[in-house]
Amino acid sequence: MRSTLLFVVLLVPTIMLANPSGRSGGTSTMSAGCGDCHGNSKAATTVSLESGPRKVEPGSTTTFTIVVAHATMPRTGVGIAVRTTQTGTTNIGTLGVITGGGLRLTAGEITQSAPKAMSAGSTSFTFTWKAPAAEGTYFMQAVGNAVNGNGNNDAGDSWNWLQPIAITVEMQTSVAEDLQTIPSTFPNPCNANGTVTLGLDITGPVNVQFLDIAGNVVHAVTAQSNGMGLPLEVPALPTGTYMIVVNSGQAIRRTTMAVVR
Repeated sequence: MRSTLLFVVLLVPTIMLANPSGRSGGTSTMSAGCGDCHGNSKAATTVSLESGPRKVEPGSTTTFTIVVAHATMPRTGVGIAVRTTQTGTTNIGTLGVITGGGLRLTAGEITQSAPKAMSAGSTSFTFTWKAPAAEGTYFMQAVGNAVNGNGNNDAGDSWNWLQPIAITVEMQTSVAEDLQTIPSTFPNPCNANGTVTLGLDITGPVNVQFLDIAGNVVHAVTAQSNGMGLPLEVPALPTGTYMIVVNSGQAIRRTTMAVVR
């Protein structure tokens, strides 16, 4: 009976050491990574984002592929997360697994469902990410572990992090990224309830916004520009400095103007 119990006691640690279906919580470069079981990180293992955009629209779902590579190890695992900050631990958006891709979701992160075989020294993990509704810059984190296949977690394995990848969530626009300054604004300063003429080179209908120093739109109007100067009536704004933004739908022009009373 004692020999049987001893066998069970010795066997349990070996089983508990292995994490074949992965473990969450190691993607941040400020965490222990895989080091609490697999020793120090090693440059022999590389983790890279092979495909996927760096800019997506709010609420969109996009496919990404991360590659874990090592010249000699036979199998690998991975942990993947998208965070609100480069080294943080707060998840953002929604990760998704693809059927047959060898991945699973756990605690808002993705890990392998079982160690995945290397092919020519690398393994690909393809997954999806649904961006949040809020625009901003978020960070894809990942950690990859190339293992020797002996069934144990030990220092003979080789792991490393992906350097966090910035993903910008931003609404796409058909307006050209043309933010040239309007070359002349006269008079400047201009009286409230007066008329200012913008030296605008755009022809056709335009939308004009007056913004205060905090970026709030305080006045908006549509106008027809002939490309030879656009006169505008200045509303009864408080004394201060304002930005005028002219948007034709194809280009944007900006200028600043001081309003006096």
